[in-house]
Amino acid sequence: MKIKGTKIITTLLTAVMLTEQITAAAPVHYVHAEGESENVNNDSETDSGNETSVPEGGMYFGDGYSVEVVVSDSWEGAYNVKLQISNTSEETIHNWGIIMKTSDMISGLYNAVELSEKDGMHLLKNAGYNQDIPAGGSVEAGYTAFYEGSFDVPQEFALSNIVKEVEMTECEVSLFITDEWEDGGMAQIIIRNISDQCIEDWMMEFDSTMDIADLWGGVIEGHDDEHYFIRNADHAQNIPAGETMAVEIVFKGNAADIRNVKLSQIIVGDMDNDSFVTPTPTPIADEEDVDYETDTDGDGIPDAYEEMIGTDLALTDTDSDRLDDYAEVFVLGSDPLVYDSIESGVADGDADSDGDGISNLQEINMGINPSLKDTDYDGLDDNEEIDIYGTDPADSDTDDDGLKDGDEIKLRLDPKDPKTNGIGDADYKILQSIDVDSDVLKQINTDDNGYLFSVEIKAAGYVEGNIKVVESDHAYVMQND
Repeated sequence: MKIKGTKIITTLLTAVMLTEQITAAAPVHYVHAEGESENVNNDSETDSGNETSVPEGGMYFGDGYSVEVVVSDSWEGAYNVKLQISNTSEETIHNWGIIMKTSDMISGLYNAVELSEKDGMHLLKNAGYNQDIPAGGSVEAGYTAFYEGSFDVPQEFALSNIVKEVEMTECEVSLFITDEWEDGGMAQIIIRNISDQCIEDWMMEFDSTMDIADLWGGVIEGHDDEHYFIRNADHAQNIPAGETMAVEIVFKGNAADIRNVKLSQIIVGDMDNDSFVTPTPTPIADEEDVDYETDTDGDGIPDAYEEMIGTDLALTDTDSDRLDDYAEVFVLGSDPLVYDSIESGVADGDADSDGDGISNLQEINMGINPSLKDTDYDGLDDNEEIDIYGTDPADSDTDDDGLKDGDEIKLRLDPKDPKTNGIGDADYKILQSIDVDSDVLKQINTDDNGYLFSVEIKAAGYVEGNIKVVESDHAYVMQND
């Protein structure tokens, strides 16, 4: 094996997680805001029997986001809640978390996890696969609530995503020059997490005289003279404890080291430290002249909010584009005032925002995401699931056998049958091969290596989609010519 390592420049980083916000000009959405909420009456109401009447929910408006609370079902002593968290700002909300206040016990969370509970305040965090909320986008989470006596549907919220700087001792950042030619070359920036906690939604700043022309594994979000600001790529947001992240770069001109390295991350806040913000309802004084209950056209958006965004209080579809105003504002993120805000000359309802061959209106009516080709992240486009395989585009595992629908198709299993030859698909072993040109082997099957690596294995589950093959941290300690 021939390994080329012409230059090794290493910077050690210590990691005491600071609670300060980064002061550099980094495009980070940092939200801990009070907001305005629709009044929800939590006093118990009774009919001719003793059954408690649970309200349908409410709407909360914060700084750059909104939370809609929908009580989808209720019975004596319990009710189901759906939370739709929408990004109404122009920046992505990274690694979202939300604090809500309710004295009821919550259980059966979906699309989120509960990190902690304190004095009736619950800190919820994204489920990983829905980590970021793009500008104009939204995520849905939900749970079942149990109460005794009177219910307490939440009406107080605060987003909790915090920028923390990783200083030194928990991380190593190294630059390796892997190839050079007359007017440029290639290099790797290796970020190694040597702590016992995952580094989430990482960002990095450094100074260098290198002229970086392109990179993989990250995105250049800022470049001023010699100063670079790099954010993670969407497919590589987190660095688990003990693992390594490689950012491949192509540079023009001469190679140079990186200096003044600063690594940071966006995490969900902690209710036990100063980063915690108590959810606060709108002060009563501010609500005297504002009515957040009236919805004249019944489109799900209170008149007060429609007045803020300029939609017609008497029309469910202000711009007559076949999408109601609610769907445009809180589901698709299109302009409810413009008929063809997505594609010129095409009604927003007839347009295909995610390019999967299904119109936005059809996707909304089917309950799938019109902004994602693959709503359930199972490796199959929504149109493939509907037209070819007959699987559920909103359920990543249609037959509930523990394997994603897309993985079953790759393994030539039936995604609508949980068993093969009488054995559960998740336990059914299949001989599988990973070819030398597979993307999972691209870090080691390079022109500098004297061999090509492939894999053949008999295993349950889809191996190629669930394996990570990387270069050893010690690959550059030895070299031969």
